[in-house]
Amino acid sequence: GVHIADVSHFVLPESAMDVEAKNRGTSTYLVEQRLDMLPSLLTTNLCSLVGNQDRLCFSVIFKLNLEGSEFIEKPRFCKSIIRSRGALTYAQAFDYIEHPDLTRNNKQAESIRLLDQVAYKRRQKRIDLGGVNLAGQEMKFELGEEDEEAPMGMKEYARTDSHLMVEEY
Repeated sequence: GVHIADVSHFVLPESAMDVEAKNRGTSTYLVEQRLDMLPSLLTTNLCSLVGNQDRLCFSVIFKLNLEGSEFIEKPRFCKSIIRSRGALTYAQAFDYIEHPDLTRNNKQAESIRLLDQVAYKRRQKRIDLGGVNLAGQEMKFELGEEDEEAPMGMKEYARTDSHLMVEEY
């Protein structure tokens, strides 16, 4: 399944919080700072799919063949409560993908590798059928040692297979 936190459970339509969130439109990411669209209690806790905590979600549940080319069952869209087995960073997921020898007999790692293989096949098929990749270039600022708030340079943010996998699903 693919799950996204059910923010609507906490933010009622046309409430002051809803109006403010609509005005902000999105969270804004600055150098070493984030301006959230919603209060941090929601963004970092209640609406964050943290490991081993029950969370309200909107979900799409589906079964694909191992080629990722067709659904075995019709996808089902629903409200749900999930308990994630863990929260991985992109770097951790990438390590699982790139270093299978180091993570043998690790069910979470095996699941990530399978998801990555299917996502790769789906992405390739989508591109072969004329799909486009809309991902733009993201930049990351390098901060100086003396004044940690002053940017000293910037470089392209490296996207890995784990980023591509998440984007595909």
